[in-house]
Amino acid sequence: MVAELECRYRKGAHYDDRVTVWVRVASVASRSAVFEYLVADAGGGTLAEGRTRHVVVSRATGRPTVISEELRASLLRQPSTGDGVSAAQAGLSIPSKAKTLSGSAATHARSGSANVTGMSKK
Repeated sequence: MVAELECRYRKGAHYDDRVTVWVRVASVASRSAVFEYLVADAGGGTLAEGRTRHVVVSRATGRPTVISEELRASLLRQPSTGDGVSAAQAGLSIPSKAKTLSGSAATHARSGSANVTGMSKK
């Protein structure tokens, strides 16, 4: 469940503009995880920065519950391109401005490009 959402718009985008969305796990607590986002235009300029906090809830009770070890491991694993290749092996790196979103040593990045119209991963 999304418990908190924050977004700072820096610059506008238009339909059919190509954007890159950087997502990383900033922290994992016993019952929640924080994700940070950076949306960049084709030239690398920042369009928006954001943050969400997700709380794990029980389907039975609807109340917060402890994150399973399986989910925790998934959230903390090294990023990959989706085909089993790590982001580092694929030559992907976090833009320097994205690194300033969090000082957490456990921070990782995941990336994908999308068109503004559909926000589907390309």
